[in-house]
Amino acid sequence: VPGNINATKNRSEKINCKQKMMAMTSIVFMLLTLFLRQWHVLASSLTRAPVNRFFGNVDRNLSKSPSSVTCLLTRSCQRGRECAREYKRNSVSFSFPHKYECKISGCHKISGGERTKILHMSNQYEDQERVPSRGPFRKDKKTRIDKPVKKPISYRKNFTSLNRDKLNSSRMMHRRYFATCIPGLETILGEELSDPQGHIRADDVVVERSGVYFSEHEKNSWEVGYRALLWSRVAHRVLELIFTNEFDDSGTLQTPEDLYDYTQKNVNVEKMFSGKDDRGDRILSLSVKCNIGGYLPKGLSHSHYTALTVKNAFVDAVRNSHHFEGFRPDVDTDDADLPFVLALKGPSGREYNNESAGNDGVTVSLYRSLGGQKSLHRRGYRRDTAIHKAAMKETMAAGLLYAAGWNRLVDAAKADGQGAVLLDPMAGSGTFCFEAALIAADVAPGLVRQRAGGKGYVPAALRWGNADWKCWHSLISESIQCEKKGMEWIHSTNGKGRRNCVIAGNDVYNEAVYLSESCRDQMNMENAIHLECGNCRNWRPRERNIIEGRTIVVTNPPWGLRLTEDVTDSWSELKDFFQRECGGIEAWVLSGNKDLTRILRMKKSRSIPLNTADENLRWLQYHIFERSKPLGENDT
Repeated sequence: VPGNINATKNRSEKINCKQKMMAMTSIVFMLLTLFLRQWHVLASSLTRAPVNRFFGNVDRNLSKSPSSVTCLLTRSCQRGRECAREYKRNSVSFSFPHKYECKISGCHKISGGERTKILHMSNQYEDQERVPSRGPFRKDKKTRIDKPVKKPISYRKNFTSLNRDKLNSSRMMHRRYFATCIPGLETILGEELSDPQGHIRADDVVVERSGVYFSEHEKNSWEVGYRALLWSRVAHRVLELIFTNEFDDSGTLQTPEDLYDYTQKNVNVEKMFSGKDDRGDRILSLSVKCNIGGYLPKGLSHSHYTALTVKNAFVDAVRNSHHFEGFRPDVDTDDADLPFVLALKGPSGREYNNESAGNDGVTVSLYRSLGGQKSLHRRGYRRDTAIHKAAMKETMAAGLLYAAGWNRLVDAAKADGQGAVLLDPMAGSGTFCFEAALIAADVAPGLVRQRAGGKGYVPAALRWGNADWKCWHSLISESIQCEKKGMEWIHSTNGKGRRNCVIAGNDVYNEAVYLSESCRDQMNMENAIHLECGNCRNWRPRERNIIEGRTIVVTNPPWGLRLTEDVTDSWSELKDFFQRECGGIEAWVLSGNKDLTRILRMKKSRSIPLNTADENLRWLQYHIFERSKPLGENDT
């Protein structure tokens, strides 16, 4: 039928038109895709060109980038908007002082007004050394490229780096020690141990967290360890490293049985527990203290039971040894001959993975303390008196005095005879004054401890079978000679009629001053330390004590933790004392409350963070300037 034939033709023509439209659409889409891909390749190749290809000087202040830039683009350019997104991903800042021409895709627009600052990271510079993250920067005269300005060397000393294999006692030729201290004073302790002009002069000093590693000069010698025990003012304990599994291939320790076997394998109990006394040979007593940190396996996560595991390993090894004929060592928790310290460290923070926690190894290190179980901060001059409830540890006070430069001030006074003065307007129990006097008089803290312990006192290290009594006696004789010279200097006067060293303290409470005077009398420092009772607002040491350029003020005012009465008033009084008496003087203040520190209304010059007894403290330095008009009696 003709009508049906026409209808069929129309239908077929419509189908052909649709097919042609679809084909043309797909072709256009393919061409557009191909064009975009080629454009991306072209733009990527252009972005790898160095900056000097397009423009010369670039004044830059960058944080994380190699020293190459490709181009500057305006926001009116489509490519510029794409580069701006790339810039946000890189998070890099650039500063261009002049106008530059866009060099991408034939765009010749000149950037002006609000310019977009773009940096493209180039793959060809990834292996080069990155520019430091902080400026300032300056241009090199030859290459005209900015280079970072070298900052002044920090006050922290760069100590000798230690080969990590040396920490493994099985491969270590010389004895290795670890001296513990308050967190924040590690650098001060390292300087004390490594000072070539000091009394200890240790080798291989390496500063770690909460302590410092150091070693002997010669094999099988005890001299450096004994010197640290006798002369260190900052260390809490001096420990000898027995063994550690940090660098060996013994496998992971996951259970108490693994720790038990590892301890017996790495300790020669016949040499370790053999001792002598007046009655002959004997077995040395022991105690074990365990310190744990990080994520540990369940069987090693309890410090008490882990310490019992090591104790049982020693006891069983001694009992099974033919050398001791079945006898076992005694456990003494008060004054053991072998006070062991076990340190367990597991992965912490990001190093810990719950899925692989069972496979993570545990670092085990065993030490024995040279000074016994008691901390070295107990000098002995408070033995017959009560202790102030807010008394500072002697090791902490000595470390803060070192940080303030009191030892350098004393050395300068001994060299030129101009004197040295230390003031404490809120002395409390007088710890700053006592430690300053021991430093000035060159008195070994171990010598004070030895006298306080009496004739029967013997450090733990001298009870061991391989102790060197001859070396210890020679060091004691040397310290006595240093004390005689130092006491003679601190009590004598210079050519101007002034004392070589003046140490003065003041406190508002009579009870605190009484305790300080009792300790001073035990130290035989009556003529070297002057103590007064009264409000520091009314204390006037400038009239008779202060020497310009040779005086420092150190103090530990209350900040509301152990002393909570009149805390705000105490800081206000300290502020008045600084303004009236301390013009042109350097002051150091220990603070645990930043809100109270603001009462002083002074800008600190330096801040040293400390951590003790879960307290975050700051040792703050202030340079106090002279006032144009001195305060009168009625001024505040």
